[in-house]
Amino acid sequence: MEDTMDISELAAFLATLLPYLIKGGIEAGKAAAGELGKKITSETWDGLKKLAEKIHAKAKQKPGAAEAIAKAEAKPDDPRARGAVEMYLEELLQENPDLLTEAAQVVGPIVAANGSVVAGKIENSAVVTGSGNLTAINGSQIIQNYFQHNPRANRQELQQQVVKYLQWMEEYFGVIELRGIEQGESPVIRLALNEVYVPLEALFQPDIDKDWAEESLHSSRQKQQARSASQSERVALNQILPLGSRLIITGGPGCGKTTVLQHIAWSLAKSWLENSNLATRNLGIEPPYPLPIYVPLNLYAVHLRQHREGPAKVRTLAYFISEYLVQNQTNLDIDSDFFAFLLREGYGVILLLDGLDEVPTEDERVLVREDIEKLVAGKENLRIVVTSRTVAYSGEAVFGRGFRHIRVLPLEWDHIKALIWRAYDCRFPKSPERAHREAQSLLDGIQRLEKERKRLLGEDVEPLVDSPLMVRMLLIVAANERVLPNQRADLYQKTVDAMLRAENVLDKKVALEISRRVGGGIAIHREMLQYLAFGMHQRGEQSKEIDEETLKTLLKDSPHAAYTRDLIELTRQRGTVLDFRGGYYRFFHLSFQEFLVARYLADNLRDIEKIAQFLENGPLVDSWWREPVLLLCGYLDMNVNSQASLLLRRLAGLEPGASICQKDVDLQLVAAELAGAAVLECQYQPADLKKQIAVRLANLIEDKASTKPAWRARAGDTLSALGDPRFTEYRFHSPLPSGEGLGVRVILPATPTLGFILIPKGKFLMGSSERDKYADSDEKPQHELDLPYDYWIAKYPLTVAQWRAFVEASGYRDFDQRALHDPDNRPVRYVTWHNALAYCAWLDAVLKEQASKIRPQDEAASAFWQALASGKYRLTLPSEAEWEKAARGPLTPSPRPEGHPPSPLPVGEGKGGRGVGVRVYPWGDTFDPNKANTKETGIGTTTAVGAFPLGASPYGCLDMSGNVWEWTRTIWNDKFGYPYKLNDSREDLKQRDRYRVARGGSFSYDRRLARCASRGGDLPGLLYGAQGLRVVVSPIVKSEL
Repeated sequence: MEDTMDISELAAFLATLLPYLIKGGIEAGKAAAGELGKKITSETWDGLKKLAEKIHAKAKQKPGAAEAIAKAEAKPDDPRARGAVEMYLEELLQENPDLLTEAAQVVGPIVAANGSVVAGKIENSAVVTGSGNLTAINGSQIIQNYFQHNPRANRQELQQQVVKYLQWMEEYFGVIELRGIEQGESPVIRLALNEVYVPLEALFQPDIDKDWAEESLHSSRQKQQARSASQSERVALNQILPLGSRLIITGGPGCGKTTVLQHIAWSLAKSWLENSNLATRNLGIEPPYPLPIYVPLNLYAVHLRQHREGPAKVRTLAYFISEYLVQNQTNLDIDSDFFAFLLREGYGVILLLDGLDEVPTEDERVLVREDIEKLVAGKENLRIVVTSRTVAYSGEAVFGRGFRHIRVLPLEWDHIKALIWRAYDCRFPKSPERAHREAQSLLDGIQRLEKERKRLLGEDVEPLVDSPLMVRMLLIVAANERVLPNQRADLYQKTVDAMLRAENVLDKKVALEISRRVGGGIAIHREMLQYLAFGMHQRGEQSKEIDEETLKTLLKDSPHAAYTRDLIELTRQRGTVLDFRGGYYRFFHLSFQEFLVARYLADNLRDIEKIAQFLENGPLVDSWWREPVLLLCGYLDMNVNSQASLLLRRLAGLEPGASICQKDVDLQLVAAELAGAAVLECQYQPADLKKQIAVRLANLIEDKASTKPAWRARAGDTLSALGDPRFTEYRFHSPLPSGEGLGVRVILPATPTLGFILIPKGKFLMGSSERDKYADSDEKPQHELDLPYDYWIAKYPLTVAQWRAFVEASGYRDFDQRALHDPDNRPVRYVTWHNALAYCAWLDAVLKEQASKIRPQDEAASAFWQALASGKYRLTLPSEAEWEKAARGPLTPSPRPEGHPPSPLPVGEGKGGRGVGVRVYPWGDTFDPNKANTKETGIGTTTAVGAFPLGASPYGCLDMSGNVWEWTRTIWNDKFGYPYKLNDSREDLKQRDRYRVARGGSFSYDRRLARCASRGGDLPGLLYGAQGLRVVVSPIVKSEL
């Protein structure tokens, strides 16, 4: 069989047919196999059917396997379901030699005669066998190209060195270490990557085509096509390479970003060495495969600092990578010119650049980002994958130039189960029964833990177990503790103590002796690690890896410096939380360094005043310190909850005389957001503290003195988790038969007019002038338009919370579930024009039922409710004229009706000083990325409504530019052009299938489409990841009915 197929290829072949054979028998299998099915004899089909039945029977005895096959039976064309079957098939074949032999006898001749399986599809292609040479399938042309560049190079020696490099990559990246769980004599369980790797899921949003987005968006049809082309979608992380040659992966701490790079590097190295199509099966790409090059970006930042005054060539990323690979990582005898040549040519390599977030400052991250973009400029064939924590990927550090953004999603229950089953299978390979028992016990414990968290913290609390790192820690704690902790800081604390105690060493005397090697017990050992972690974290760029001299220097002033040699010897011998590898010391995951920093602040600074002063002097605004601050609050909450309350109130600016209130608004915002994020993880804080922090945060988000969009965006999401006090829950009597007698739950802004803003009747300037270089032809001519009626428009776009209340109250189901996926206070998206009208009709009926019963004291609110009660107004989508006037303002400031506040409209901000209504953007003529969530702002997704207060329109409407496109009720086609005419049937709602105008631009488009006059048009049934709505209360016009 070794000359034909390996186990992986057998599993891949069988996975394509097994679900069909089990569900529909031989005929279904033949249909799935297509032309190949006609070539296979009846006897062989009988053999395949019997083989499938045996595999199915074995699968029922293996946890997870039967479930995977059942899912594939239900959806046999689903590549993810098929991939899971393939994984379990490979394990079954390895565990059952007789079954493997039979499979080889049945399948081997089929493939030998007809073809092999590539990426789950039966294709006519040669079967690849392992010969140990570098052949064309994995890009040996690279060596030939270099030899032509440098004829003096020794071809054979170079090939041997490349093989040596790949062997190092296969070994280095092919193992995941699990510390804190003993296995025999080893303090570390080494798990084979290919046996435990579980592809998680991410959200991918394709980039808008560069020509459309930045150069030639001169037609509304192009705008519509571009919006349709940029739908966000879920993707498995082992299938991201086909999505583009330039990728940036972001996610939270421990979400598996580095493991993705590890899996890519290992799969490619293995494919090169074996001349196999493993990378096609594992990664979804076709040969020739690129040569993987892995580089940690924090070391490049160190290199730039060390060579600040060096030659320009030395300060390039290409130079650093070449030197790093040869000198610092693999000890190869390859001229660095080889790697420099590969990078210069930009063909045949893939750069895996890990940890943009570990570059310590934003200024340095911007420099590194610029250098990466310089390296890839003009090299379309150079593949590159960068990783970063989400919190550090913002502002000027965000990539342009065609990079595709992959956002790692939190773990789902199926992922958690798969990770734990595989870990225990590897831990107890000779005892499947024990592996099953231990795994199920931990899974049951996690479900109890999450249920208890919901009881204590509310149904909406985020799951504790949401990343592979959290699963890894639970595996460690489960091996050492009887009860699983239900708070992150508690989980870190128990994990650290378990790793220091070595409790899983079989001989308890040996375990006790190990735990006493540093200072006589784990207390001093832990304190030394806290001291070391704090010193490393303060160094920033050198914090992830340090040599022995640096370690000694950092510990020389520690109260326990006398035990430094003991710490070094224990770390070198067996490792604990601290690891020694390649001559450098590092914590086995950055998150543990961050937790120990948190404990240092709590145990060493102790006084809340000192802690607050330390944080306010820099760390608060540095994403590098975010996790230590959050874990610090959690640690105090567990141990001295009154101190946690004091620190949280101090950070939020709630404490009388708090010095944070004397700082600039941006620093106040960051501090309050951190307090909000921290209180969400606390279990022992008073309930009203969360509400107080939410009110404070809401005020800061809409404070016009704030200048940092990325900070406001993060604060908006935290505010959503706390409960956004700008919105409130109303209970109205339902006008619908199904809701009679019940209180209908409606979410609306907490104002007398429910968040609606009066737009007085009068003239405004509509469209674009000839002087506007960004204007499309359908925006011309610019003209005055008189809207002869008052109307009210929503201050904010409709939010996710408002949409959820609608679907729950009305039972509406004809919508895309992605509309409910974002935080509650972000604008709803993935809504069609028909969805938008359904919401309007529901809320119109609900509010009109109340209108005659409400007697507000406020005169402005009284006019609003009287309009609804009159029968002459209705709640609907705005016309595009109503929308543009609300965004742009009147031609000249209008007197406000009696009882309304004075006009806030500034005069003379438009061109020529004629008034506010000629402004290009809602705030004026000059674009400013601090005033709208557009592509230039660099956030890359929606933000909480109202997070750009400086972008308010003259009337006070927010998010009129950017964030999401907003449906109008206006028909979009050449018949209804400009000048705009009222009552000409362009707002006819009976024409349900006509294109409708969308306004405002979005987070994924540039300034051109964020102008007040910019128009877009979409089919009413379009589903789009940046399409939302805003509602209006305006007069009923007969031509629209």
